[in-house]
Amino acid sequence: MITLIIVHEFGHFYVARFFKTYIECFSLCFSKKIFQYHDKYGTRYIIRLSSLGEIC
Repeated sequence: MITLIIVHEFGHFYVARFFKTYIECFSLCFSKKIFQYHDKYGTRYIIRLSSLGEIC
């Protein structure tokens, strides 16, 4: 299930980037940050501790 969510959200990200829209942050999951990265376009990529399915 988490793979489907990641692919779905990446689709939004890819289309926005294709149309040269500024993307401030691309984050996966919820809760505390476990990894963060900034790219040359100013986009923050964040991976968080748990997915929504694990919280509920």
